[in-house]
Amino acid sequence: MKLEKKISIYILLILSVLILNSVNVFSWNSHFFYTEMAIKNNDWINNFPEIEITPYTYEDIDQDEYNPEFVIKYVEGEIGEKVKASDILISYSDEPDWDLDTNLELNKLQTLTGGSQGYRHMYFSVFAGLLKAGDAPKRANHFFEMSKIAFGKGDNYWGFRFAARAIHYLEDISQPYHTYPAPLDILFKKFFNVKKLTVLVTNAHYGYEGFNGYFFKYKKDEFYSILPEVKTVKMD
Repeated sequence: MKLEKKISIYILLILSVLILNSVNVFSWNSHFFYTEMAIKNNDWINNFPEIEITPYTYEDIDQDEYNPEFVIKYVEGEIGEKVKASDILISYSDEPDWDLDTNLELNKLQTLTGGSQGYRHMYFSVFAGLLKAGDAPKRANHFFEMSKIAFGKGDNYWGFRFAARAIHYLEDISQPYHTYPAPLDILFKKFFNVKKLTVLVTNAHYGYEGFNGYFFKYKKDEFYSILPEVKTVKMD
């Protein structure tokens, strides 16, 4: 099976894990936990030959806007060293949260998502689609395409690293507060008081993530063991 097809299947695997196992009940402030969980039993990823770390050479290909102060880091080793594919995916599924998307002017509606970082990491469609905001699905697709380009060039390191970025945005849009700002009754009650609504939603969002993130960090094995029993719950 071609590498591009393998990556396509792998991205779908991540998405299916998030949906079918209801990972959306957990925090989204430590993506490496979720990625590690999703790939831990994937033999193809875990048995992939070690990959040489290569420098970033995609400035002319990727013309999208990024934080001008963002600096590419190599957290798993130095350029030229070898690294596991699984380590690339796990380490860099957090990368879009390293200020990649901050300090940008993307859309007037980004004030509703706390700035450009939130706008690229969320996607809202409320009031029967009358209000839409966020670019998370587009960002996932963008880095999926970049991943295919890198693999097509034989650059497995950046193929997996771009895939890790794509996975980040897929994980983001499986988080309730990244796809729905608040229950409808609260939106209607506070619709004309944007300041109070923003404070309310922000507190709920980060409180939710912090609370669950604490348990995920310190009770990770227990979370792993109960996932097969978790059921989805529709939140109105």
